[in-house]
Amino acid sequence: MDDLAGDVVGLLDRLEVGQALVCGISVGGLIAQALALSHSERVRALVLCDTGARIGSVESWEQRIAAVRASGLNALASAMMDRWFSNEFRERRGVDVRGYSNMLVRTTVDGYIGTCYALRDAEFRQTVSRVKCRTLVLCGAQDIATPPELGRELARLIPGAEFSLIENAGHLSCIEQPEQVVERMMRFFREVQIV
Repeated sequence: MDDLAGDVVGLLDRLEVGQALVCGISVGGLIAQALALSHSERVRALVLCDTGARIGSVESWEQRIAAVRASGLNALASAMMDRWFSNEFRERRGVDVRGYSNMLVRTTVDGYIGTCYALRDAEFRQTVSRVKCRTLVLCGAQDIATPPELGRELARLIPGAEFSLIENAGHLSCIEQPEQVVERMMRFFREVQIV
């Protein structure tokens, strides 16, 4: 995660952005936490979506890595879509789900496995309390990959963080319920005087 956070710092430097409001979803939420911990001066506020201070276990990520090495991403795509999206969304928006499945299977195996290693090793439950910037944690009510309990735990661990549940959404709440997510984020931005 430190390497990925370093990539974000490099991007901010390249764009000449001194300080930013950082929003991360899933693994991006862990990257955002790493950024806030190691480069706090670059983060004005955080929005952490469908993530946790720890996602999965060493064993679960080792199993995922072995499965991808053995069978590739195609073999996991259907199960991943079940974890990413609620039943209702998958039934109603099948074309969109197929598009996201296509995006997943076009990811390089090495890149996906590298991300799994980063997720395997990311553990912020003991350190995330050092995050000092204002933080909003959002989570889809039907998120299987990072259930609401993980989001609530994350909000409890970060001093002063706010937690908000996104109804009728799975792991990618910003895709399933963009209006709810935008409404919560805009309210937060006004509170921290971003807009």
